[in-house]
Amino acid sequence: MSRKPAKIFIATTTADGIVMAEHAASLVRMVASLARAGIGTEYQIQDGSSIVAQRNLLAERFMRSDCTHLLFLDSDMTFPADLCETLLGFGKPLIGAVYTKRALDLAKLKELVASRPVDAALPLAYEWNVHPLPGPTRMEGGICRVAALPGGFVLTERGCLEAMAARLNPPLLRLDRHHAPVRAFYREVRDGEVVFDLDYSFCINWGRIGGEVWTYPAADIRHIGDWRSPPPFLSFLAAAGPPRRESDIDPPPGSARP
Repeated sequence: MSRKPAKIFIATTTADGIVMAEHAASLVRMVASLARAGIGTEYQIQDGSSIVAQRNLLAERFMRSDCTHLLFLDSDMTFPADLCETLLGFGKPLIGAVYTKRALDLAKLKELVASRPVDAALPLAYEWNVHPLPGPTRMEGGICRVAALPGGFVLTERGCLEAMAARLNPPLLRLDRHHAPVRAFYREVRDGEVVFDLDYSFCINWGRIGGEVWTYPAADIRHIGDWRSPPPFLSFLAAAGPPRRESDIDPPPGSARP
């Protein structure tokens, strides 16, 4: 039986309807690149003040569509035109990009440059949006596993949500009188004394039913704003340890282990 051709449901949440101009340009280039590759797309945007409601409304619309993959894409990110195709090519049910938070720890940077070049110190002075797995991080064919990813650029196969719906029976989220209740795939969850927010918790729940979370650390994805992200996550992996194909890497500073 032939596999159904990929079709990407691009889902973006906004606050006050704001989409950054550089993001819009990246989006147009990405859709054009996907079209040239014969990959169809559908685009949905959801404005509001509740990221929980927005994420779950978009996920429910994806489940009602004929799309094969859900791509959550934040409206303040810029990215290469072929990044979605690259992630798709790895064939993983859940894979995304890792990027930094907006703040740079200048005191940490000052400490680090005393013992290494600035280019090597800079990635280590940022706090990265990722929850690593216990133990060393190991590269496998250009990607590596993590415990949880942020939702700024993450590609999820339909089968991932179908499995979570069947095995976890997510609670219904009642929004308002204008919307029917939707399944709360994205919601906070507790693991012992740690509470994970909705993006990380989706990954944690996927892991609880045996799923794997992957990231492509060479992705050149950046926040738009006064503080630009440093080079890709791969730069952190290289700076934190010897740049070997399968190397032991310490977790990013400030990143909590699940």
